[in-house]
Amino acid sequence: MRLTHLLCGASLAICVSAASAQTYTPGTLAAYWPMNESTASVTDVVDLSGNNNIGSRREGSSTTYTFPEVSISGPEMTTAGPTINSVTKNAVSFDGGNDILRVLDSSELSFNKQKGTISLWVNIPTQARRSILKSGADASSGIAIEQTGSTGGGQYRIFFTPNSAEAASYFMVTDLVTTNVWQHYVFTWDYTAADSGDVTAPNRVKAWVNGVAQANVTSTGNTLGDAGFTTAPTTENWVWGQRYQDTYASGNRRPFSGGMAEIAIYDTNLDATAVNTLYTTGVNPSDPDLVAYYDFSEGSGTQVADDGGGTNDVMYLSEPTPNFPLADSITGPTWVTASASGKPAYITNALSFDGTNDCVVIPRSASLAFDKNKGSVVCWAYLNATGRLGLISDSQGRWTSEAHSSTALYFQPNGNTSLFLGGARTVGTWMHLAFTWDTSLPNGTTPVPIKRRMYLNGVVPTNTQANDSTFLTGAITEDWTIGRRGILDDTANSRWYNGEFADVAIFNTKLSDADVTYIMNNGVAAFLATGVQDWTLLDE
Repeated sequence: MRLTHLLCGASLAICVSAASAQTYTPGTLAAYWPMNESTASVTDVVDLSGNNNIGSRREGSSTTYTFPEVSISGPEMTTAGPTINSVTKNAVSFDGGNDILRVLDSSELSFNKQKGTISLWVNIPTQARRSILKSGADASSGIAIEQTGSTGGGQYRIFFTPNSAEAASYFMVTDLVTTNVWQHYVFTWDYTAADSGDVTAPNRVKAWVNGVAQANVTSTGNTLGDAGFTTAPTTENWVWGQRYQDTYASGNRRPFSGGMAEIAIYDTNLDATAVNTLYTTGVNPSDPDLVAYYDFSEGSGTQVADDGGGTNDVMYLSEPTPNFPLADSITGPTWVTASASGKPAYITNALSFDGTNDCVVIPRSASLAFDKNKGSVVCWAYLNATGRLGLISDSQGRWTSEAHSSTALYFQPNGNTSLFLGGARTVGTWMHLAFTWDTSLPNGTTPVPIKRRMYLNGVVPTNTQANDSTFLTGAITEDWTIGRRGILDDTANSRWYNGEFADVAIFNTKLSDADVTYIMNNGVAAFLATGVQDWTLLDE
């Protein structure tokens, strides 16, 4: 129990006892990123709130940031997948609009391989030109799987090209697409094999439908050899459900409508026996050749874990805006031993941002995509530079916190009114920052606003704005970014952060003065672990 919170103080209008206080509900915690990872190879920033708001370390251009807006209205996971070996699997459903699945680049999936295999189940409700998979940075690179064919002849088939740079050569499976039925597709490639010279049984590129080997034909039934495949593909920026590269106009992205399930990627070309096992028994997560496997066992949410291969290449269920392509990098901010000056004892490591193009992006989720009238954000920040530095923001820059100048902090929780607080920030030492808001409270007056507050090392600095009477609406929070002011703003307002972050948390309730002080002194983990009271009873 936090006994310090039971002391009556001059700043508290009500003092409650342990018997009368209510139990603190951890559900009010939207996200918590300790940023205490220490291994350089860890690509995700772990969320310990239980809401799985994984942060992705990103690195973009200082003038053009390319991470797309992500929405919880993207593809949806369902339980109506294919039945494999008497087990009905989960699946993901696409609406045919702008739903996508995407996997950020990784050391395993960004491979330039001589051999490979892709296996998946698809359920297609309509005969139309649809993109199932497009990897690569642009239209002329990477892998493509599409449903295509002649509308006049009804010859809708699936085609596969392991290298889009060789667009004239692709492999069209013999079997036509059967609508509203789950079908299993496997595609393999092997550039070390010689061209067989037989268009019905090529060696380099092969396909199977429901375990049956396919001949190589065009959409109208004409034979087509695969001798043109000469260069192994570069596989990166894996996007399922749309050709979402910046070189494709929005009308040519061919959004997928239907379902996908049991997606698996291998770094070798599987033989007919292994393909038949995939069809009848399913994917073996322990297969040493498996580099990524998504079975959608989560059943809900916006992120899908990779249950195979050596690393966890998380898949995101997304609905991007059409103006933002998917080229991004995982080289972003780096894990470091936290700088010593002003560091609290409970922090060991931190995440360091270079001030040029580093940030962390957290895709929108049910817990973070809130339109709330109240909330709180807390963090420790270590600044390496003066000037305007973005701290934590939503994707549109409507919820924004910023180190504004050497004498002011900046907080904009709803996109129309800014709050500047005095208080000399210091370069080269840790500062504890907290931002809280509650639109249901009455207006405040100088120097302490009521509806929203900022704290610097536990103290509310002098307010440089008259009051917060214009702060009337709740904050609209979307994708979040740490280390930059928004992610959809490509102007000078990006204000990249230069320094370190640690112990970052977002709450969907307004913390009290006592809560902010306790978190500063003991850390978010201790705040959550004490069986604490609901200190919103302590009126400020």
